[in-house]
Amino acid sequence: MQIGLNMQLKIKLYAVFFFLSFLSQKNFANLQVEQKKQPLYFAQSSPGRQILPSYSLVNGDENEIVFGSSMPLSGGVSILGRDFTYGVNLVFNKLNRSGGIGGTLVKLASQNDWYDPAKTVQVVNLLQAQTSVFLGILGAENLLAIMPQIKSKQMAMFFPAVGNKVFRKNAPDYMVHYRASMKRELDVLITYVLKALRRRKIAVFYEANRWGEGAVQEVESILAKHGLTVYSSASYPAGTVNVLPAARSIAKTLPDAVICIAQARPAYNFIQQVVNEGLYNASFLGLGELAPIQPIIKKSRGVELILSSVVPDPWRSELGIAKQFRRDMKKHLPNRKISQFLFEGYLAGSVMTNILKRTKKPPTLGNVLEQFERLKNVNFGGISLDFNASDRSLCKDVWINTGGDKAWPRFVSAAKKVVNLQNSGRPYESAKTS
Repeated sequence: MQIGLNMQLKIKLYAVFFFLSFLSQKNFANLQVEQKKQPLYFAQSSPGRQILPSYSLVNGDENEIVFGSSMPLSGGVSILGRDFTYGVNLVFNKLNRSGGIGGTLVKLASQNDWYDPAKTVQVVNLLQAQTSVFLGILGAENLLAIMPQIKSKQMAMFFPAVGNKVFRKNAPDYMVHYRASMKRELDVLITYVLKALRRRKIAVFYEANRWGEGAVQEVESILAKHGLTVYSSASYPAGTVNVLPAARSIAKTLPDAVICIAQARPAYNFIQQVVNEGLYNASFLGLGELAPIQPIIKKSRGVELILSSVVPDPWRSELGIAKQFRRDMKKHLPNRKISQFLFEGYLAGSVMTNILKRTKKPPTLGNVLEQFERLKNVNFGGISLDFNASDRSLCKDVWINTGGDKAWPRFVSAAKKVVNLQNSGRPYESAKTS
């Protein structure tokens, strides 16, 4: 009997102990969240206040230049957000190890927005306690959610990984794009389909949202210039992988090329399904966001997925900036796989670092913008940077990622031939610059 009572007492004591431990862990977790939300220093501006060109990029107390970044670091497209962030930090960390810019460190304050526009607004408002100058964002809907702040000059945005026309037409003064527009990418893809692949029955598979629908409109406009129309089209609901109806709809029309304006997982499922439906001989193409599935779909289905790219081949390009990227990856991130988005982040960090070094001290937002606007026909490690005031973009070059070990043809500005820096393959006529 006594043994039974002792056992009951021990069980009760263990229960109390675990309960108290749970409360302690919960309070510690809450404490961590609260600490994370505290600003690193007093804000120069806050959401709702306009920042002037005289806005200093350097915080006097910390002697740091901090750029904010809202990216999907978890979820379905997190590989793109994480890689872009790794690329920027690769440049900034290397710079800081050598003393920064005249002793001023450059940092990226990146927060996870889960590819959710509502969370993007929350992240931006939170980070504005540290800075009102941002570098990098992914997703048309996400960028659209904070456009009112950019247009009203409450914040500045550099190098969004978004190419939609809505962000290029009448671009706000406090925004600078690095990458070519989505229209430019699609123009190059269609030129490649017509002239290199010699295919004319072009279907479009797209995501049913502002991004996908805008892309379809661009494809229609580009094809019209060639006297063609979209052969067939079908969409899938955004945020899902429900692609079977679209696959069946497109497969029965028997196109000889399909352009995929979709996220990676839905695009992968679509290609599998449409092949199952009997579409064996079509060419499949897409934007650079589909790069993660390119080798997988080749291995699983034997499909050569052809993609546009706003950066040169990060694995094999002989451009100086590409070689430097590979050296820095080998030295500083040897366990991280090279990717197009990591290279795009690296280029974004490299261009921004170059601008900061050329800006008179202490750097202000106005001085930095002025330096960008002065970039005219600059050879940046083999990439041409030429600021275009009409859409506030720096680079129009697009490459075609043909997969495997094949060289990537490079499409340059209007009325010029393609420059293939791998010295392999026949040059194609460039698509018009948009």
